Amino acid sequence: MKKILIFSLACLIASCATTSVISEKMLPDVTAENVRKCTQSEFWRVAAFGVPLIVGRFESCVGIDDLLAIITDTSTNHSTEVRNLSARLAFLHYMEYLKRVHEEDDTVWKAKLIKVENLKQDEEEVYYYSLTQKQKKKE
Repeated sequence: MKKILIFSLACLIASCATTSVISEKMLPDVTAENVRKCTQSEFWRVAAFGVPLIVGRFESCVGIDDLLAIITDTSTNHSTEVRNLSARLAFLHYMEYLKRVHEEDDTVWKAKLIKVENLKQDEEEVYYYSLTQKQKKKE
């Protein structure tokens, strides 16, 4: 009985697990210099409570199928905490946007923060997310 319970639990965990196609070897390639060479599928200039942000989306960029980059300007008078929270707010708004745009086709979007890059020379900080999507199961 105990073996059956352990086996069932292992199967449940395995069925809930998602595999990530991003390996640690890919992360050094995720840099602003490399991402700038990729073609943008979306580009937005926004502000969250006065903090200027850039939101860019790239398909098949530096080995990542769907890459979202959020850039904050570190030269502003805003604290690091406010800039980080503003970038997080822009990310949450973008995820809501994806949900709203794809509501009809029952697509579920997920994102994983894969890297944060501080570009001192450009006075920017970049948050990189890997986006994944899958269809909801019809019941």
